[in-house]
Amino acid sequence: MFDGKGYPGHDRGITGIKGLYFLGLPWLYTWGSARFSGIARDANYLAEEIWTNLRGSSFALYSPTIEEICPWLLNTSLVTTDLSI
Repeated sequence: MFDGKGYPGHDRGITGIKGLYFLGLPWLYTWGSARFSGIARDANYLAEEIWTNLRGSSFALYSPTIEEICPWLLNTSLVTTDLSI
């Protein structure tokens, strides 16, 4: 999994271990991979790969709603604008 220098073995962030991916590593795909301005390309690629791999699996049979994934987003009583310490 890791080479002699501790760097993970991967191809554009995809490892040989099912479900294990890396993002934000230097030179994951391009010079900008570890930079905020360049990580979106890698994230989009990995998201597409993950979705492709999940399609047809048992995970694809159930699509949770946004309320199930992030119920706190819909509860405005939990939102505060008071940022004082």
